[in-house]
Amino acid sequence: MKKKNIPNNPPSFENKDWSNFLSYETHREYNCGEKCDDYCHYAVITEVEVKTNIKAIDYFFTKTNKSLPNGLVRILSSWFHRKHFEKISWGFEADCGYYGQELNKVTIESDGGFFNLLEGFNSLVSNKEKLEFLLNLEYGSVLPAIKEIEDWQLKLVDISDVNKSFNTSLNKSVLDEYTRYIRSFFETYTFARMTDFSYGSIVKNLAPLCLLKADGKYQVVDGRHRFEAITQEYIMPPTRPTKTNKKKTPEGIFTPSKLWIICPMEK
Repeated sequence: MKKKNIPNNPPSFENKDWSNFLSYETHREYNCGEKCDDYCHYAVITEVEVKTNIKAIDYFFTKTNKSLPNGLVRILSSWFHRKHFEKISWGFEADCGYYGQELNKVTIESDGGFFNLLEGFNSLVSNKEKLEFLLNLEYGSVLPAIKEIEDWQLKLVDISDVNKSFNTSLNKSVLDEYTRYIRSFFETYTFARMTDFSYGSIVKNLAPLCLLKADGKYQVVDGRHRFEAITQEYIMPPTRPTKTNKKKTPEGIFTPSKLWIICPMEK
């Protein structure tokens, strides 16, 4: 038994297996009764749940953009994927196997315009064009103060030099999602302490958009949830002993001091 793709799939998606680019969970139904031994031979795959949290989207982005160089273009492209990945509807193909159905492919049923938008984004040459493209997609317009900026850059600054967004209203579920994403990296740093450098590299793709104020400070104009998640304290779990460092470090607190931002290019 095999589930087919929707017939009107765009030709470029036909028969493509996306399973290696996704984080997903396979759900099965077991109706074998006493017919099976230690393994079910009648399991049916009922659903392939493609994850759409930030970490899963980041995984998809990384796997599909290996050749994209580091820098602002990569950060803006990551921004595009976070905002529009959920436009894609996923399906699957399953074949009969000895232990019931086995997943053959994870397919795209409908991309919801994702790849057409991505093609339009990728066709733009300048960072200014790409950034304004993203803002127009999200808000339907671009602030005059942003339109006035000729070019943009990524810059590492002291957190104390960045002011929060004027809009202080926060969506708790959105903030929690960014916080979980960042916290997950601390869980993998079990053989070494997180440093400002390593932390900055991890959260760079979440860099908020800022404008430079007359007093030399930066003002967050987009990305208030990302800013709040990046700048809060995180628990560092105890480190494990290694061959070269047999001393175990106790649990600690990591307090970020620096932040990557997207800001006007300095002349």
